[in-house]
Amino acid sequence: MSRSRFSRAAGGHAPVSFAILGCLSCFPARARYHRAVQPEAHRAGSRVPPKVRRAEARSIPACCRSTLDAGRMLKNGLKDDSIRYCSFLRACLRRLPRRSRERNRMLHYGNGNRFAGSNRGGSVVIPGCISALAETKSAPTSRRVRKTTGRSRMRSRKITAAIMFAMASSTAYAADQIVYAPPAAYNWTGFHVGVGAGLGGVSHDAGASIYDYDTGGLIQVGPIDLFSVGGMLDLGGDGALGTIEAGYDHQIGERFVIGIQGDYTWSNFKAGGGLGADVCYENPDGPDNCDIGEIDDSIGLNYSLTAKSSWSILGRAGYVANPGALTYVLGGFTRTKLEGDLTLNSGLGGSTTIAAYDYERDGWTFGGGIEAPVTGAMSLKMEYRRTQWENDTNIPFTETGGISTWDDAVVQSMRGVLSWRFGGDNAAQQAAVDAIPAVNWTGFYVGAAGGFTTARHNAGLDLYDYTTGGLIQVGPVDIFSIGGDLDFGGEGMVGRLEAGYDFQVGQRFVVGGFADYSFSNTKSQVGLFGDYCVEGFPIPGDDDCDNGVVTASGDLTYTLKTGDSWSIGGRAGVLVNPQTLFYGLGAYTRQSLNADLTLNTGFAPIGSQEVLSYDFKRDGWTFGLGVETKLTDRLSTKLEYRNTQWNESEIILGDAEVGLRRLEDSTVQNFTVGLSWKFN
Repeated sequence: MSRSRFSRAAGGHAPVSFAILGCLSCFPARARYHRAVQPEAHRAGSRVPPKVRRAEARSIPACCRSTLDAGRMLKNGLKDDSIRYCSFLRACLRRLPRRSRERNRMLHYGNGNRFAGSNRGGSVVIPGCISALAETKSAPTSRRVRKTTGRSRMRSRKITAAIMFAMASSTAYAADQIVYAPPAAYNWTGFHVGVGAGLGGVSHDAGASIYDYDTGGLIQVGPIDLFSVGGMLDLGGDGALGTIEAGYDHQIGERFVIGIQGDYTWSNFKAGGGLGADVCYENPDGPDNCDIGEIDDSIGLNYSLTAKSSWSILGRAGYVANPGALTYVLGGFTRTKLEGDLTLNSGLGGSTTIAAYDYERDGWTFGGGIEAPVTGAMSLKMEYRRTQWENDTNIPFTETGGISTWDDAVVQSMRGVLSWRFGGDNAAQQAAVDAIPAVNWTGFYVGAAGGFTTARHNAGLDLYDYTTGGLIQVGPVDIFSIGGDLDFGGEGMVGRLEAGYDFQVGQRFVVGGFADYSFSNTKSQVGLFGDYCVEGFPIPGDDDCDNGVVTASGDLTYTLKTGDSWSIGGRAGVLVNPQTLFYGLGAYTRQSLNADLTLNTGFAPIGSQEVLSYDFKRDGWTFGLGVETKLTDRLSTKLEYRNTQWNESEIILGDAEVGLRRLEDSTVQNFTVGLSWKFN
């Protein structure tokens, strides 16, 4: 029997169709029955004489014959035989344990209503059967029914329970008879434009040295001739960014995407340092604030270096991790513009620029991200970028002497970009987004992650005396305090282990809590260094200094390094599609740090000496953003940004009026990618 004819039969004869649907293993025999055996009178819906019905039934199995007979009885109003009908149905369903599981699985995913035009005629019979049982119990009955024993009534209750179980199976099987093509997958091919914003930081490893490698070197200090003297500084800054971009993607097969894009970014990643003082001005003609220890003005000499803007040409290659997300890596060329200035600031006189300059640096960028379709035409992505450049400059004075400088920098950022994909505003693309399968985000999880870090430590000292007369007097000016600060910077790597619990609220929202342990090695350094020789070494009268040979290279270096940390916090996010979560997080963090001052002589008889070393901890607050997408129903990958800050002020000597104060204002940023396993 053809599928269309079977559908018509099911729609026109609901009870009979359910009896047929009830026994799937007999389908070939049922098809032969409808084509050859069943008379036209029955196809038209009229009653069939018992002799003819018995003759027809001999050609099909007993299971189907029973259900067919019982179906006709119920359709033709033979209510007294409804118990017999239900019994036959139950016996038939027992024959089909495997098929029943398949129907239940289909009912679980589709709930029987995603198949347009599906036949639910069979579901009419089950309530009819139950109704018949009720009427049989309450209405006047024949003598045969009145003689029904208690054992028969118990059997009917069991049969009723079996029928309730069969309701789902009949509907799902009817739906299974009509095959529908699955919706097309989301197509990533096409042009796109986007706008976004983000956070990040810059770390400059900068320094300069003056050198003369001729005999005698630069200067002599006792038995040591110095060939070079220099200083180094890790300068760091942080800030925000805004960006616009445009590009083209091309999908290869079902899983792979390649593309190219260009973008322009504005940023204010600022690093610097300065000197400052609180002062009062004496009035020779009468009383003034200096007489009572009050401040007239705050003066500062400040230097800043800011990464102002950049443009990039990048390529990317991605993998479609699931129907709702593209994971990708990127790389390309970036040109960054930087601006530096030296200003004199006064509370009374305003700001005066002493010097200003700008320059550009060319570098290479690499990174990666996760992008998810929100609608057919709009997508949202979170992307990490790391740009590096090296710049070494040498200014020679003579054949053996001159000045050398360097500025090796790393810019790291995390950005979110909302994109419009041309050609995506059609029914097929929207249908692909709507058809992304739902997953359950509720449950406990464990995970591991790793990535890069950048740090800015604004450290300073303030020497003060706010009593009458202040610290020192310079002409008509009394100085109450003198201080300085500097933005130390650094970058390194981080690893993390974490565990948590998520709870899905409705179809769109997820909330959860987590705890994690991290270990990192972000270094910030400042120091002095030089090349030297020792007179009389290794042979008196013919030593390295006489031959212009460097005996050793030494340095005095202060290093501030991050160690392990732990956090306890929570997160809340929105599902832009059923398999991709964008979220924000907040946490309390305790960070371990180590500081040491080391003298490295480079001279074997003396070696390296640790002048001082100490460990300390800082408590701060962490905020961040992330995106997580499913790889399987339990395994997921995520890209995450965290920003931890603390602000400390400590009096080292003295009290609130006279003393020495240490100042610290620090920010550590982490950019990580990881995997999570959920126990749901």
